[in-house]
Amino acid sequence: MSTTKPENLRAALIRSGVLDLAAPVATYYGLRAAGSTVLAATLLAAAIPLVNAAVTFARRRQLDQLACLTVVVLGVLAVAVLAGGGQRLALARDGLVTGTVGLVALATLAARRPLFFTVARPFGQDPGEDWDRDWAADAGFRHGMTLLTAVWGAGLGLDGAVKVILAYTLAPDLVPALAGVQYVVVLGGLIGFTVRHIRRRVSARRGHGARSA
Repeated sequence: MSTTKPENLRAALIRSGVLDLAAPVATYYGLRAAGSTVLAATLLAAAIPLVNAAVTFARRRQLDQLACLTVVVLGVLAVAVLAGGGQRLALARDGLVTGTVGLVALATLAARRPLFFTVARPFGQDPGEDWDRDWAADAGFRHGMTLLTAVWGAGLGLDGAVKVILAYTLAPDLVPALAGVQYVVVLGGLIGFTVRHIRRRVSARRGHGARSA
């Protein structure tokens, strides 16, 4: 990213992580605790990333792929639970969501553009920037996008795997609380790594520009 401010990116990543990953899960558990059915809780939880995707598209004419992926995964899990998946599958729901996102991210490393490129572009590409041009001409930019996709993919994939294991091994009442702690630790670590990487990248570009002047 050539001129994107790390502070802006950090705020955008926090917003995306909260609205597309954490909020749907928290909403689901909250509604279930209030007595809602599995179907109703899932549909209302999926409405959060769906609305976020619609707002992002209306503002920037770009699709929030993370929000759309979350909606799709929640829909598939709702069908599985209603088909007889049981309580444990419902408890593993958030792990399956984040784990699937992580696996998709890793799979896109072999695609034309890695997932971080497309997910971050709606809020990370500043006016005057052209990420397509940067991708074609700047090897450092390509490396950064690939690295961040790999780190986020591995982090979310591991987070999902741990959550699924806990959902099937621990007492049901413990699972939501531990999942909440994991969200704070994992998302905080991933966002912190991303911001540090962007800061180093911006500093390196500025230093190169100063030496070239």
